[in-house]
Amino acid sequence: DRFVELFENVIFDQLKKEQPDFLSKVVLIHGDCVQPNLGLSEDDRIMLRAKVNCVLHFAATVRFDQTIRTATYINVRATRDLLRLATEMPNLKSFVYMSTAYSHCVRSSIGEEFYETPFTGEKLITLIDSCSEDFLDKITPTLLESWPNTYSFTKAVAEEVVQSFSDRLSVAIVRPSIVLPTAREPLLGWTDNMYGIVGLVLGISLGVIRVARIKF
Repeated sequence: DRFVELFENVIFDQLKKEQPDFLSKVVLIHGDCVQPNLGLSEDDRIMLRAKVNCVLHFAATVRFDQTIRTATYINVRATRDLLRLATEMPNLKSFVYMSTAYSHCVRSSIGEEFYETPFTGEKLITLIDSCSEDFLDKITPTLLESWPNTYSFTKAVAEEVVQSFSDRLSVAIVRPSIVLPTAREPLLGWTDNMYGIVGLVLGISLGVIRVARIKF
C-alpha cells in the first residue's frame, strides 16, 4: 500500500516517537491533477470545504520535456481549480503555492514580487483546450518565447493565476531553488533524491567523480 509505504521512511521515525498515533490525522483522498477540478469526487470536495484551514499546493510536473498540454493542465489548470475550491472554504487562513526560483529565469534578476507573463492562466488554458496535439507541438517554441522549457513557463503562468486570486484569498508563493538534503531537522543530511547536484556532490565526496563539466 503506497500510503503505508510512504510513512515507513526513516524521515518519520522521530515523529512516530513523539506522536505514535499521527497517522490517524492523515486523510488520503483520490485525485488527478491532469483532470478538471483535480479529479476530486464531490464527497471529497465537501469534506475539504468543511475541514481545511490551510492549503499547501506542492503538486506539479517538473519534467523539462513535458508537453505543453500536460504541463498546463497540471501546473496551471490544477492550480486554478484548487484556488477556486479554496474560495469555498470558510475556515481557510492561507493558500501557499510552491513555485520555483526559475519561474522567471528569463529575467536577469528576480525579486519578491509578481511579474507579467505572455499569457494569463485563463487564456493559456483556453488555447490549450482548443488546439490539437500536433498543432500545440508546432507552436510550443513560439508560446515559450524565451523560457527554456514548459516547466518554468507554466510555473510562471501559475504564479499569475495565484496573483489573480489575491483579492479573495490570503496567498503566498514560495520559490525554492535546487533541493538539497536536510540541514538538521528532522534528520541530518536526509535525502531521497540522488540526481542533479546531490548526485554530483555525492560522487565527488566518494572519489568516484574527479572531473565535472559545468557551464557558467
